[in-house]
Amino acid sequence: MSAYMGRELVLFMNSLWYGAVLMMLYDGLRILRRVFSHSALLVGVEDLVFWIGSSFFLFTVFFQENSGILRIYLFVGVGVGALAWHFSLSRFFVEVLVKILRKIKEILGIPMRKAVILAKRLKFWISRCRISLYAKYCKDRGAEYGQKKKIRKRAEHKKKTAKRAE
Repeated sequence: MSAYMGRELVLFMNSLWYGAVLMMLYDGLRILRRVFSHSALLVGVEDLVFWIGSSFFLFTVFFQENSGILRIYLFVGVGVGALAWHFSLSRFFVEVLVKILRKIKEILGIPMRKAVILAKRLKFWISRCRISLYAKYCKDRGAEYGQKKKIRKRAEHKKKTAKRAE
């Protein structure tokens, strides 16, 4: 086998590997979607970002490894590698990790609920404190000054209207 053919075979094997790795990363997204609920919009955005990122990754890798020459067999290798991963280990990988992450979520869920309740109470207390401090500040400074100013304006207005009436 010539050196050129050996190099092309190595590139094809690498493309198989890249396809399997990309499918494994996509399985990671599938796992997160099963453990944590996602809206349809978020799923669409995640897919879009994943496929744009994977296309940039593949283009960069193929550009570096093959001097910018994109060949059909590289993309076929990516597809075959992705399908090989999907039909071999993907289902077991997803099921096992989903079970593990759901168990972790369940274990962490109890303290997390208490932490969320504590955070809400703390937020309420801070906002109530801020309101009471603002009211105290207005009473000490702004409200009295504002009331005096209003009273002074009313008195001036009454004097002007009284002068006009005369």
